[in-house]
Amino acid sequence: MTSPLKKYVFGPVRSRRLGRSLGVDLVTAKTCTFDCVYCEAGRTTDLTLDRRAYVPTEAVIAEIASVLSTDIPLDVVTFSGAGEPTLHAEIGDVISAIHALRPDLRVVVLTNGSLMGSAQVRRSLMNADQVKISVDAIGPDAVARINRPHPDLDWEQALEGIRLFCGTFGGDVSMEVFIVPGINDTQDELKKIADYLKPLQIAEVQINTLDRPGVESWVHQLDARRLEEIRAFLGDLAGIIGAPVNTVASRGPVCLSGLTSADVLEMIRRRPCTAEDISKTTGVSEGRVKQVLGALVAASVAQCEKQVRGTFYFTRC
Repeated sequence: MTSPLKKYVFGPVRSRRLGRSLGVDLVTAKTCTFDCVYCEAGRTTDLTLDRRAYVPTEAVIAEIASVLSTDIPLDVVTFSGAGEPTLHAEIGDVISAIHALRPDLRVVVLTNGSLMGSAQVRRSLMNADQVKISVDAIGPDAVARINRPHPDLDWEQALEGIRLFCGTFGGDVSMEVFIVPGINDTQDELKKIADYLKPLQIAEVQINTLDRPGVESWVHQLDARRLEEIRAFLGDLAGIIGAPVNTVASRGPVCLSGLTSADVLEMIRRRPCTAEDISKTTGVSEGRVKQVLGALVAASVAQCEKQVRGTFYFTRC
C-alpha cells in the first residue's frame, strides 16, 4: 500500500488484467457526468459537465512521484477513482508527467466516454497507453435508465467522439458494457450496441454485471448462461469480466505486515471489497483483515452487504 496515506493516489491494487496498478483519483468524491444505477463508488453528489482542475495538478504529480521513487512493484498507473477522470481539465499533463517519471509504466484511463465529443478531451488522452471506455447502451431511454447522465449531455455527440477517438488513438482501446437485467439485455438494445461497436478499431469488448454493491438495490447480477449468450452475440472480441484470462506476470501481493484500519478504509472508501480481496492485495491473512473490518463495522465507520461473491465492506458519504 502507499504510505503515508495519500489524497490523490491509492493502491497498488492487484488487477487480474492489468497487473499491479497504482490508482489516481483526479476528482473529488463523488463527481461525475453520470449517476449510474450500478456504481460501486456510490451515488453521484456532483453531477456536472464542467471541466476544471478539481484537485491541484502539481500535488497529484508530486504524490505519484513519491510513490514511483520507492521500490513498490508496479505494472501500470490507472486513472479511475471516485468519478469521471476526464472532468479534470489537466489530465493530459498528469499522463505526460507519469511517462516522464517512469517511461516503463503503462498508463490506463478508465472513462465513461461521456466527454469524448470534445476534441480537447480526445487530445488529452492521446499519450495514454490504454483507454477503457464504458458504453452500456446506445438508445437514449436505456442510457437514461442506466447511466442517468447530466441533462445537458449530448450522448449522440459522445458516441461520435468515441468513434473518432478509436480511429486516431495509437494505443489500445477496450470497451466495457455493463449489463443491467431488464434494460440493456434485450435483443433490440444488444443489437444497437453490437452495430455501434462492430466498425470501431478496438482491442476487446468486456462484458460486466453486478459484482459489488451498487447504488440501486433493484440492480442484480445477470446469470452466467445469459452472460455467455450476450458474449457470443457481441462477437469474437467480447469476453466476460471475471472469466479466466492471461494476465500481466505477477510478483505476488504487496505485503503490508502491519495492516491498520486507515489502510483498509483507504481501500473500501473507493470501492467495496471483500476480506478476500483485501487479503490478496495486501498479503495480510484473511483472518487479520476480518478483524480490522469487524472493528470498523462495530464502530459504524464501515458497512457490509452480502452479494453472490461474498460479503462486501464499504463506506458511503
